[in-house]
Amino acid sequence: MNAEETRKKMLVFIMGIAPTYKALVKYDEKNAHDYETMQYPQRILVDKVGYDKILVLGTQKALERHYDAFEKYMREQGYEDMSIEQFTISKLSNQAEFWETFKEFSDKFDCLNIENEWDIDVDLTNGYRSQPMFILEIIRFFCIMNENKCHLGHQHYGSFDNPPRNPSPQQSETTNQVERLGRTDYYDMTTISELASMARDINDFLKYNQAEGLVNWLRRICEVESCNEQTRQLQRTMRVIQNTALKFSNVVSMNITPMAASVIKELCEAIEQLDNQAVTPQSGPLYPFVMAMRHLRDELRAHLPEGINPLWRWQLALCDWCLERKLYQQAITQAEEVVTTRVAEELAIRCLNKSYDKASIYARDYDKVRKDLGYYICDTCKKKKSEASLYHDLNEAIQEKDDSIVSVRNRINHAYMRNEDIDVTQQEKTLIACARRLIGVMEAYELPEDFLAGAEKELREKAEKKQKNKKK
Repeated sequence: MNAEETRKKMLVFIMGIAPTYKALVKYDEKNAHDYETMQYPQRILVDKVGYDKILVLGTQKALERHYDAFEKYMREQGYEDMSIEQFTISKLSNQAEFWETFKEFSDKFDCLNIENEWDIDVDLTNGYRSQPMFILEIIRFFCIMNENKCHLGHQHYGSFDNPPRNPSPQQSETTNQVERLGRTDYYDMTTISELASMARDINDFLKYNQAEGLVNWLRRICEVESCNEQTRQLQRTMRVIQNTALKFSNVVSMNITPMAASVIKELCEAIEQLDNQAVTPQSGPLYPFVMAMRHLRDELRAHLPEGINPLWRWQLALCDWCLERKLYQQAITQAEEVVTTRVAEELAIRCLNKSYDKASIYARDYDKVRKDLGYYICDTCKKKKSEASLYHDLNEAIQEKDDSIVSVRNRINHAYMRNEDIDVTQQEKTLIACARRLIGVMEAYELPEDFLAGAEKELREKAEKKQKNKKK
């Protein structure tokens, strides 16, 4: 038994002041003729969904007029042991009443929430003026603030159609008593009300690298899709998006640059496939999700390199990506590594005649390439800082000043333990400026031939020296 199966279920609904009449009530719109006759339409929700508790909201006048009759009716329908409570709300006609009701309602929910974990469904059918929106948003707020104990479930709305008035004699003869009753069709409005939540979760993925909300949407949509040959392919595509979204989130959080390009490429291709699949319905909960995923794909493509190579371009893009999301430790690490990656890749391509793929592999070798190349870059830039703009700017960006890459990375990766009386705001500005300066240098300059030739010579001599030492 999972956590959702152990939660208690609560129905919250608003009691209107108008008289109640017997009506035909239907819960599932798929069954067009599945109507039942009942005095209070909320009973259909209790019958079909099942609840441990009902909380009836209403103005004092509405509750005085209907609550006792409603409770008696539910007991007569076989729900003798169900907890049914009432809670008085105002007409909510001004700001003072809004916030007073908010406080009282929150106090009520605090009392209800002491011992149990609740799934809370809401029926807004009989709310008056601002009441439905206000009550829904109060409950949504409370559930978000107490997400480990309360979970906003389904939001229902019963659309009532009055019976025909003054039927003709011919209609009266051909229409029986039941068919002359009004009809209430209950609709589950949950998906519609969650559109903003869907967009927010996808934006959280884009803005803050948080994939959990996006992945939960994928799982939920896959669960509601019927299983047939057509939708199985759709579900496979959704699972690819789910898996690659999680991978990309981890790639960014853990600074795993080498696999970033392939992961993002797979993610964008899966979104493209989802968008193009003939099976994709043009209505229902999947359609707005497809629209949101198009936005995700377009945002990724706008910010990141198109091709898989060169690798250093991805490091530069990920540095910028992390800066925008305040992932400063990742950003500054990418910024320091990108210089070595670029020199190694261009050396491999321009001096050693390697392909882009092999150059990327070559640039990742720490023992044979990155370690010695890092020393060479720092020494060369320091020696030639007055000779050319590249050497001067790169030297300042990586090592010359207190706000250089090396200094900033040391401070943040050692938790600023050596610094006292830190101005946090200034440290943030320094880090951002430092990373941006290096990004600017990388985008502004081509690497000179003699710089790469010197790097190739340095690595070759180091390798020969290591080989001689091994023979000795």
